[in-house]
Amino acid sequence: MTRWSNYLKQAVDMHGSVANPLQYSGVESSFDKRYRMALNVAIWLNVLYEGCPQLSMVRIRVSPVAEKWGDHEVVLDFNPGGELVFELGGQSHSVEIDSEFVGEVEELYASHGLEMSPQFKAHLEKFVDDMNMNDSVFNWKDVNEELFGGAVNLEVQRVDYESCLIDGVPDDGLMVDNLFEGGMVLLDGYESSSSVSIEDHSLDFSVARPVWDYSSLSFIARHLAAGMHPDELDLRGISPLMAAVASGNMAAFDALVAAGADCSCKTMSGLDLLGCAILFSNLPALRSVVDRVGLQEGCAQLPNVLLAAYVAEHHVHRGMEVFRFLLESGMSVSTPLPNGRDLVSSWDDFGLGDGLAKAFFYSFLSRADLMDAMESRASGAGGVFVEKKSVSMSL
Repeated sequence: MTRWSNYLKQAVDMHGSVANPLQYSGVESSFDKRYRMALNVAIWLNVLYEGCPQLSMVRIRVSPVAEKWGDHEVVLDFNPGGELVFELGGQSHSVEIDSEFVGEVEELYASHGLEMSPQFKAHLEKFVDDMNMNDSVFNWKDVNEELFGGAVNLEVQRVDYESCLIDGVPDDGLMVDNLFEGGMVLLDGYESSSSVSIEDHSLDFSVARPVWDYSSLSFIARHLAAGMHPDELDLRGISPLMAAVASGNMAAFDALVAAGADCSCKTMSGLDLLGCAILFSNLPALRSVVDRVGLQEGCAQLPNVLLAAYVAEHHVHRGMEVFRFLLESGMSVSTPLPNGRDLVSSWDDFGLGDGLAKAFFYSFLSRADLMDAMESRASGAGGVFVEKKSVSMSL
């Protein structure tokens, strides 16, 4: 039992991270971690520039410092610093990032007759709080060394923000490109879109984005109209259709299907669209996927019926809705599992627990067997038709 329950958790973790790096459940690849941190930095910068038209330069410093705790333990900590440079009244003003940072920026605004917006102030306060907790997007310990080479020395000029606008709206993926191209973040294997033009802020939509995520998929209609193939993979090997399901962007999903995207696509680990929807989608999105691809069985190492049972057990409200819908839609419960048997005889082997999911599953099987028996008896008694209804129960 322990072996197969451990196997199931490891398999779900692996498929979760490969199917949807932006969800970050389970085990992440090194690239996923570094891209997530770079994306967080990009989002922070875009909000900063959008909320402060007077900002002309951002300089962030985060330096690692070894601190000794006790007689033997040495802990690597990070000391944040840096400055924001503002152009106000034709003059350049620098404000150091420290505990008095937010108040000094507010005073600087007031001295020029300007009022700081509540949103911008909240953004700065959160940044300072994160820095004080040593948990900001700039100094996340797990990946700081890989992403920034161990210490942040980030300098971003206003032009970086302007080049990230699409129809006047900042695009986080383009900011990641700028950080990468400027050597400010290290993303081994990452190739930014070479078609971004700093001069006229244009983007060639005929090429795939380096990473398909909710933001880049929001422009999928432009990509398709510009001639991009609907199955164009990103640098992780993820198709836009798989990313659309994983990120919950069903408008992009519908557009890609209409353009002829391959609905039999899989991740490198073998996860299909239905498996991805089971992991990440709400019930309406799952219904849309089933309407398009049917009840796919999934891969041998993690069949979709086992994945659905796992989600029902560990994410009770959403998971039970998903599990019940799939069973009542006719998903096979006899699909061979990795142990060579089916779910009916293997529920306990995989450590799925004795909660609501198990109670519903065996109740479903009992009710289905009863309906089969009634139908068989009625047929043998003279061919009277008995409608076989789907089983439901109040949750």
